[in-house]
Amino acid sequence: MRSGGSRDRFNRAAKRPDRRDGVDRRFCRPGESGGHAGFARPGDLEDSFATVSLMTSKTLQNTKRSVVRGFLQGISEAIYIFKSDPALGQKSLSKWMRTQDKALLESAYRSYAPRFRFRPYTELSGVQVAVDDLANSRADAKGKTAQEFVNEEILRELDKQGFFNSLLKK
Repeated sequence: MRSGGSRDRFNRAAKRPDRRDGVDRRFCRPGESGGHAGFARPGDLEDSFATVSLMTSKTLQNTKRSVVRGFLQGISEAIYIFKSDPALGQKSLSKWMRTQDKALLESAYRSYAPRFRFRPYTELSGVQVAVDDLANSRADAKGKTAQEFVNEEILRELDKQGFFNSLLKK
């Protein structure tokens, strides 16, 4: 399902006073309290909200299972390193934020690090927020549950085989 492009998000925001840029109002209040209309720091969000999504087709998961597994191992190790080494995490943020401002990087790290889950299982309530939002504009999304869009079989396999625990021992 497509959630809509910028024009769709703008039109939706313009028509709904309880929204900012297509984002549910409850996710905007933390940023607005700092004087930034429509913005929120991820660390301040009280509810789950899917900020990053990794998607594949069922066919890819079945035909290129080793590729999907390798990717999940790599992203999991990156999350572990980001969370366990604040200096390296801030160095990474510095690159992507294009800043050397130490205070800004520390603030960004404190905001983002808690939002990443080591053992990156899906926060289904965050996916449900996105599905519910889609249901407002797409009839085929009405009545759908987050679980219908999530397959964590490979993650569970990695967990059962001790992959995540092996990272903790490094």
